[in-house]
Amino acid sequence: RVQAILQLLHDERGECSLEHLREASDEAVKRVLGSYKGVGAKTISCVLMFCLKRFDFPVDTHVWKIALALNWVPKAATRDQTYEHLNAKVPDEIKYALHVLLVKHGKVYKNDVKTLRETLRHCEAGGEEL
Repeated sequence: RVQAILQLLHDERGECSLEHLREASDEAVKRVLGSYKGVGAKTISCVLMFCLKRFDFPVDTHVWKIALALNWVPKAATRDQTYEHLNAKVPDEIKYALHVLLVKHGKVYKNDVKTLRETLRHCEAGGEEL
């Protein structure tokens, strides 16, 4: 798939680069990247956040499972629905940090939110800040 995308880029633009997207709007980036076979919402969101330094909130398996477990989204929410919901609700200034935190937590604790819930209860009860 990567080779096919690179060939397409070379054929269309004369180079194997997506640098022209730096100046494009988020919607334009989503439209262009989404037109490539195999490039989905998570990959597009990661490009927006990590490569283009845009305010976006990728939802991988860890983020999705934790969001479901914490009731941040309806129980039947798909990963794409979770992306739409969280991207709209999470404040721009914490999107990057929260994404990284949730992915790390998901990897370390295998998406178990028991530790997160205990920490949140402690904070809500007037304990230390996170």
